Formats: sequence, C-alpha cells, structure tokens
Amino acid sequence: MSAAPSLRAAAEADLPAITALVRTIYAKWVPVIGLEPMPMRAAYREALRIDRIDLLHVKGALVGLIETLL
Repeated sequence: MSAAPSLRAAAEADLPAITALVRTIYAKWVPVIGLEPMPMRAAYREALRIDRIDLLHVKGALVGLIETLL
C-alpha cells in the first residue's frame, strides 16, 4: 500500500525545494512566452513571511504547493 499524500505549511528551510519545484514546473513555458512566468520570478522568502504556503508531498517528494494570500 502506498503512503498517503501529506500537506503541511512551508518553512524557510523549504525555500530551495520550493524554488526547484516551481522552476521545474514552469521551465517549459519560457521558450513559449519568451520570459519566465510570474511564479518563477516570485519572492518566496518574502511570501513565507506574509502569506501561507502549503506543500504537498507524495512518497516523500514535493509535488505541489499552494500559496494563500493573507
């Protein structure tokens, strides 16, 4: 049986993983639109201070995130 997905609030220690995930997900759009999409340019360190970012892990791997603007 596989492990259940887990959702938890991000911490500053998660910044490298957040950045890597966002860059991986959105990289394919750079050649299409000619620039980095807004999520690739976001200031996630600042976002962690003022908003809530939740991380979705499946089998221990970060597979998604959601930022809730506060």
